[in-house]
Amino acid sequence: MADTYQSYRAFISSPGDVTSERRMAEETIRHINRNCIETLKLSLEVKRWENLPPQTPHLPEERIQDVLNRLVEQSHFFILILFKRYGTIEEGYTISNTEREINTILRRYEDKPQVKIMAYFREIPSNTDPGEQERKVVDLKQRLQNLGVFFKVYKEPEDFNELLTHDLYDVVMKMRLSSYKQYRLNNFWRFGTSERPTHPRLAILYPAVQREFMSNPVDEEFWLNRLEPNIYFEDFKAIQKLHKIFNLIGFKDYRIYQHSDSPADIKFMNRIWLCFPRLKAAQEQLKKYGAVSRFNFIPRSGRKNGAILWSNSHQQQIRVRSPLSGYLREQRKSMDLSGEWHSQLGNIIAKDYAIIARFNDIETQDVATDGCLQDYFLAGIRGLGTWGAAWYIDRKYKYLPDTPPGQNIQLLVEVIFRNDRIFDIRDVSEEPSIYFEEENDLRIIKRKIKQFAESRHIF
Repeated sequence: MADTYQSYRAFISSPGDVTSERRMAEETIRHINRNCIETLKLSLEVKRWENLPPQTPHLPEERIQDVLNRLVEQSHFFILILFKRYGTIEEGYTISNTEREINTILRRYEDKPQVKIMAYFREIPSNTDPGEQERKVVDLKQRLQNLGVFFKVYKEPEDFNELLTHDLYDVVMKMRLSSYKQYRLNNFWRFGTSERPTHPRLAILYPAVQREFMSNPVDEEFWLNRLEPNIYFEDFKAIQKLHKIFNLIGFKDYRIYQHSDSPADIKFMNRIWLCFPRLKAAQEQLKKYGAVSRFNFIPRSGRKNGAILWSNSHQQQIRVRSPLSGYLREQRKSMDLSGEWHSQLGNIIAKDYAIIARFNDIETQDVATDGCLQDYFLAGIRGLGTWGAAWYIDRKYKYLPDTPPGQNIQLLVEVIFRNDRIFDIRDVSEEPSIYFEEENDLRIIKRKIKQFAESRHIF
C-alpha cells in the first residue's frame, strides 16, 4: 500500500526590510522537509508572491494581492516577519499589502484557531520620533497580545533563523502526532465498566424541544412529517463537538438519547447530561452528589431567568445569572425581527455561563469491574453555555484539570459568542460575586456591545 503524506501550506508575510529573514524562512522549511518527509510522512509547501506563476486575476478589479489573500486563507502556517516597515500600500487601497494579509489571517484565526500564526519582530532600536510604519508595527504587537497570539522578538537575522527552526520543528511534530491532545482528553473522559455489560457503555442525554414550542402544536398529524424529535441548535452543536472528540480518542461505544427515551439500564452506564435546566433526570442525578457538588441550578420561573448557584474554593456561594438576554435585547431591538432568520441577527456579541463537571458514581464501585461509572454534566444557564461547555473541552483541552482517576472535576466557565460562533471561553471558577454582578449590569453590557461594534471596523 502506498504511503500517505500530509501536506501543509505555509505563507510567509514580510515587507522589504527583512529580505534576509525571508530567505532563511524558505531555507528552514526546505530543511525540515528533507528531514521530516519520510519519518513523519509530512511536507511543508511555501506560499509567497515570488513563487506564483504568471497569471491574470479572474476579475477586472482583482489585483495580485487579492490572489495572495486567498492563499493566506488556505494556509495552515502563517509566518509573519516584521522590522520597521509595515508594507507598501497598493493603489486603490488605504492599508498596505502586508496589513491586508495580517487582517485576513486574523479573521481566519477567529473562525479557526487551529491555524498556526508564527509572528517574529526584529528588535527596533530606541527612537524618539518613530515614523508611521514603525508605530503600526508597535501597535500590531499589542493587537496580537489582545487576541492571545504569541510572538517573539529577536536581535539579528541569525537569531531569527534559530528561533524559527526550533518553533517549526515543535509545531509540525505536534500537528502530525496530536498525542498531547489525545492524552488530555483521555484523562478527562474516564469511563467505568459495569459487571453487567451494557451496549452502549456511554449514554448522552439531551432534552428535545417540547411540542408546545414548535410550530402547529395542535396539529394531530404533527409527527407524520418528522423523522426525529426537534433539537435545540445549541444542544446539537454540543453533540457535534462530542462526536469530534470521541472520534479523536477512538471511543465508539456511545449512543445519544433524548430525555424521554433513556434506556432502562442507564444506571449501569456512564452518562453525559446535556442542558441541565431543561433535563429533570439530570437534576435528580445531581442530588446523588449533593455532599460534594459545588453547583446547582435554579430553574426559570415565570419572567425570572434561571441561574447557577456556585461555591468557589473559599466556600462562598455565588448566584450566577446569564447576561445573554441583555445582550440579545440591546442589539436586536434595532434590527428587523420579522420574517425568516437573516445574517444580521447573528452578527452580535453575547455571553453565558456553564458548568463542566465529572463525578465518580461511588455507588457503583462494587458493581464495576474497571473503576466507578461516571456522570458528566455539560450545562449552561442558556443553550449557549451548553454549546460552550463542549467547545471548551475540544478547544481548551490544555486547561482541563489533569486529575487522577477517582477525583471529581467541577468548573464554572464564561462563554463569549461573536459573529455566529463561539469566540472564546475562560474558567471563572474563582471570580468573586461582584464580577458576575458587573457582567449583568446593563451599562457594562452596552459598553461591551459598543467595543464589539468598533472592533469590527478594524478587521
